[in-house]
This record gives sequence, structure tokens and C-alpha cells, in this order.
Amino acid sequence: MRKSIYIGAGGLAAAALVAGVVLHAQRSPDAVLHERWAMLDRYCVGCHNDAELAGGVSLDRLRPENVVADARIWEAAIRKLRLGMMPPREEPQPEPGVRESFVAALESTLDAAADARPYAGGETVHRLNRAEYANAVRDLFGIQIDVAELLPSDGGDFGFDNIASALTTSPLLLDGYVTAAQRISTLAVGDAKVQPTTAEFLIPRNLSQNEHVDGLPLGTRGGRVVRHVFPADGEYKLLGRL
Repeated sequence: MRKSIYIGAGGLAAAALVAGVVLHAQRSPDAVLHERWAMLDRYCVGCHNDAELAGGVSLDRLRPENVVADARIWEAAIRKLRLGMMPPREEPQPEPGVRESFVAALESTLDAAADARPYAGGETVHRLNRAEYANAVRDLFGIQIDVAELLPSDGGDFGFDNIASALTTSPLLLDGYVTAAQRISTLAVGDAKVQPTTAEFLIPRNLSQNEHVDGLPLGTRGGRVVRHVFPADGEYKLLGRL
């Protein structure tokens, strides 16, 4: 026969004591930090103080109640303590249990603060630089344009011209976009009212005709590559003269 036995709170405590189990209330991270703070004074402050300033960090004025305000310092401290980098191996070391409980309390405190005030960061609006703009026009309309004539210089930061924070938008740039859009749209759509005209492309006499020219078929020598944008669909006469 199966019987159900119910034990009240007092009975649980008595049973635990009889079994030799000591029940402890879980302490808060704040209480652990205050209790373990002496570890810093013993093993860390000797180097990380206002006078020595090892690693550019001083722990003299840091207190357990202000851990969140100095999160950047404590995040770095957690990594170094976890990896056993601090204190240096040739220096006295705290007991593993003391180190572990201190680091766990730091992590819990910082994680709780982050959960209470989540911050995902921000994204700077990124516009196209001149090279990217020209590539976009080429891919969309099949038109090669010289953006240096249409848009001002992008400037740059540390030698790069594709960093979002350095790609500012000025009135001069907006005017350039309007001018570029007018010219590009005309080239893309064509102008049926354009008057007949001619375009002449010369081959300089001093241009070597004994080597391959990039853009021409392999195995050829000499010649010239000409890229010309025709203003509209129509019949064109191509003439060549040696």
C-alpha cells in the first residue's frame, strides 16, 4: 500500500539538519562584492593605485556600490581574472573560491544593469562615395561617367573614403547630385532632338602599335579602344582612316 507523507516547513528543516545538510540563504551579488572587496586591497591595489597606475587603471577610488558606473574597467577586470592574467603569476594569488565568487558577483551586477537598461548602439547613415556612386550608375544604366567632374571629393579618414562617419553631406554635394542626376538621366533615356554631330578619335603617332592593347581581343597588336556614349538610338556612320 502506498502512503503519502506531508512534511511541513519545520519538518524540512529538521530533516535537513538530521541529514547533516546546512541550508544557506542565497546571498545577493552586492553582498558578495562588499565581502570580497578586501581581495582587491590585498592583491590588486598595490599596483593599480593613483601612484603606480599600472595599465592606466587605479582602483583606489572604486567602490562596490559604484561597479556599474565603472563598467568598462570591471569588464576588463573580469576577462583578466577569468584567464588568470591578474594578479601576475609571479605575485601572490587569491584562493580560487574567492576569485570565482568575486568574478561571478561582478558579472551578475553588470548583467543585471544591462538587462535593466538595454542599449543596442547606433548605426551611422552610410551614403555612397564617388566610386560606389559611379559603379551603381554603371550597373543600373550601363553608363560610364566621370564622377570627379560632377561630385566634390569625399575627403577621407585615415586614408579611407568609405567610412560612414567621414562621408558627410553638404549643400555642395546635394547640388552635385542634382547636376549628376540630370546628366545621367539624359544619357540613359536619350535625346531624340539632338542635332547630328561628329566625334573624332585620333591615334597618336607616337603610340606603339607593336604591343597588345588592354581591352582588345587577345592575340592582337596595336589599335585603340574607344568608349563613346551615343545620345539616342539611331543610325550612325563609322569611318576609319589610316
